[in-house]
Amino acid sequence: MRLISLFLLFLGCTFFAITIHAGEVVLTPGESIRLGETDVVCRDNAPAEPIRLNECQIWDAYEKRCLHERSTYSMGNLVCVEECQHWDDYSKTCFFSTTCTYYPSQAAFVRTICSKFDQYNKKCQESTEEKLSLLGP
Repeated sequence: MRLISLFLLFLGCTFFAITIHAGEVVLTPGESIRLGETDVVCRDNAPAEPIRLNECQIWDAYEKRCLHERSTYSMGNLVCVEECQHWDDYSKTCFFSTTCTYYPSQAAFVRTICSKFDQYNKKCQESTEEKLSLLGP
């Protein structure tokens, strides 16, 4: 019985000694660290393409159908929404939808919006691009 007690005491001390020296190392994708004889490399296993979710933006209650869909793109915590910016109720037509383009090397979306719309001709005369990034512009 004494031998078992000594063995359990040894295991407890060993575990205690290991946990005292334990720490946390946070690596970003591409970084590496050497721990003793082991090289630890952080690889980015994120998907190469953003995830896209669709939902109905404009619903026709009379005909019970979706007239225009909104698409939400997400890549990690970064989100970009494509939606109808200029809708005509009379013709039930979207004349301009925003667009999202993802650039993996920059980890950013570029969203195109219509900054100047011609209501008479139903055309976008001037568009603007905005960079959406967690790191800022």
